[in-house]
Amino acid sequence: MNILRSSTLALALVTLSACSSSGGAAPTISGLSITPTDITVGAATTLNGQFDFTDADGDLSDVTMTIQRGTQTSSLPRAPIQGVGGQKSGKAGFAALFQAGAAGPVEVHVTAYDGAGNVSNELTTTLTVR
Repeated sequence: MNILRSSTLALALVTLSACSSSGGAAPTISGLSITPTDITVGAATTLNGQFDFTDADGDLSDVTMTIQRGTQTSSLPRAPIQGVGGQKSGKAGFAALFQAGAAGPVEVHVTAYDGAGNVSNELTTTLTVR
């Protein structure tokens, strides 16, 4: 009985927070570029990414990156975006270390968040591992 009550309470809190006002509109991102686009199998490679953004509240804060190869998906933790505090539009950059174990195409999915937790649209690009 206590387990059921705890689960119900947790679900109610999640539902209430999802329905509450988040403090503004979600950011919008476009124009994703990631370099390098060709990666060597087994080499640790720094992926440098950049995208354009608009955020009416000027509180763009974090970025996530998911790497997908076929049915395998690996998500990197949310990372802070530096140097965009208070800006309502502009370019945002990020970097991540990546090491591919096999040759072939790799899809990279990027999403941004603002300070209120609003989630942007997702951008995707493909990298080639040789």
